[in-house]
Amino acid sequence: EESSDGTLIAQIQEQLMRLSLYPGPADGIGGPQTEDAIRAYQRKNDLKADGQPSPALLVYLLSTELSEDVGSRSQ
Repeated sequence: EESSDGTLIAQIQEQLMRLSLYPGPADGIGGPQTEDAIRAYQRKNDLKADGQPSPALLVYLLSTELSEDVGSRSQ
């Protein structure tokens, strides 16, 4: 179970790096920097800012990435 958490955290870190909220690396190890980046993202998107990585957070990050891509293409 530990490794699946690490994968989840790494994927979230990658998305946060793409948004310039997290300096990296996407190492799958949660810590204060990761939590701060998650909190910043959550606040920006009116989510509950608990700073905790979760599958729901990753889904949200990925869904906003898709909508941003679509938005930038149509301009």
